[in-house]
Amino acid sequence: MSTATRKEKRHWVLGLLCLSIVVVFWVLSSFLVDELFLNHNYSKPFLLTYFNTGLFTIYLTPSLTNKLRQNFTQPRFQSFVMNHVEEGRLSFKETTVLSLQFCLLWYLSNLVTNASLKYTTVANQTILSSTSGFFTLLIGWLFRIENPSVIKAVGLGLSFVGIVMVTCRDQITKEASTSSFLSMFGNLLALAGALCYGLYTILLKRKAKNETRIDTSQFFGFVGVFTLLLLWPLIIILDYLDIERFELPKTKNVWCIIITNGCITMISDYLWAKALLLTSPLTVTVGLSFTIPFAMFLQEVKQAQEMSPLYLCGASLILISFILVNKDEKRDVIESTLET
Repeated sequence: MSTATRKEKRHWVLGLLCLSIVVVFWVLSSFLVDELFLNHNYSKPFLLTYFNTGLFTIYLTPSLTNKLRQNFTQPRFQSFVMNHVEEGRLSFKETTVLSLQFCLLWYLSNLVTNASLKYTTVANQTILSSTSGFFTLLIGWLFRIENPSVIKAVGLGLSFVGIVMVTCRDQITKEASTSSFLSMFGNLLALAGALCYGLYTILLKRKAKNETRIDTSQFFGFVGVFTLLLLWPLIIILDYLDIERFELPKTKNVWCIIITNGCITMISDYLWAKALLLTSPLTVTVGLSFTIPFAMFLQEVKQAQEMSPLYLCGASLILISFILVNKDEKRDVIESTLET
């Protein structure tokens, strides 16, 4: 086994470890947000997302500190040489532009996904959002990042069926209170969210390629900066239209939940990017499908309910699909590394 192959395998294992932490953290975050929304303590999805993303600016602290230290302590010639040595890495300007592009797509994806829940059922939204795997493979193939194969197609198919089985393990008795037209509109919004996810995932992988070419802290730091600078007018618009009133939390308990959720989001999204750059977009997308059965498992444990056979079968299909896709993707990445 060559040194390059061993290195790539170590990176892949590290990426899967990051991905597993992301799955756990995202589920914990969903429970915290549900606690806020369910009891109507602070049902402000836009403000909550704005606050969580704004926390990313903390990641800029070490990057800017190092940059200032270099400017004051190193001669210009030495700084020029160091930049030349790191020619393969994205420059400060390139990273900033990538952060802007990612920020807009990422926020749009979250916005349309959350908005879809106003018009369609949670089951429909969850199932349609799971089509992000198909969009990731298609967009990745167009940008020559993903290599379509029968195994990947079968894996995505199994993942989709498993998600449908897990989500719809009980018959849906609650009908949508909206018209069929609005329900269809909600379904289209959920699909748009899945498409945006595929776009920003491939965008990051295509521009950065791997975790050695980008300063991830700087990248997410500027995502937070652009969110704070560009999206604040929407807070005023939503308040003016009475869609989401601007109000600060009124109790310490709500503040505690918001801050805890913000820290979890800040860490998990950083690890998501690491997992993406260490493995592949399709592996991460399919792997994140585990958030659905895991969340439902915790919910049933919390409510002391027994897991149905349909749930167990669906969760098993998601696991099998991940194993198939991960194995095929790992082989493709190692082969492409050896060719270069």
